[in-house]
Amino acid sequence: MTDLAAKVEAAEGPTFELMCDAFDLCFPKPPRIWTEDYNAWADEYTQWQARASAFSLFLDVGAWENAAMMLVPEGWFWRVGHSTLYAGWAHLNRKHPDFCNREDEHSAQAATPALALTAASLRARSENPA
Repeated sequence: MTDLAAKVEAAEGPTFELMCDAFDLCFPKPPRIWTEDYNAWADEYTQWQARASAFSLFLDVGAWENAAMMLVPEGWFWRVGHSTLYAGWAHLNRKHPDFCNREDEHSAQAATPALALTAASLRARSENPA
């Protein structure tokens, strides 16, 4: 995940392929698609498919920030923006950002806020697996 985070930070702009690679690392496809009697999708696949469809829809309409928000680990606090120093930056905290220390924070700077949030999310997930 950290290799992809570095690749995301170095990118000049978000691409469908780059964002899908991030999604695949954050949410691997479940090994079982069908129920045991093969008459319906397994629950874990149904949930994964709904998440993947929403992510793909965001990418299709160019809603890069919305897609990146889906990669943030559940329950984490995040901040994102741009400034004269960084075209895009993001900070993620496991605890509330007002009461955290630097060991609890994952940050990134990139060409866009969406890429920065994606890179920070990948770092957070790699160092704090669910």
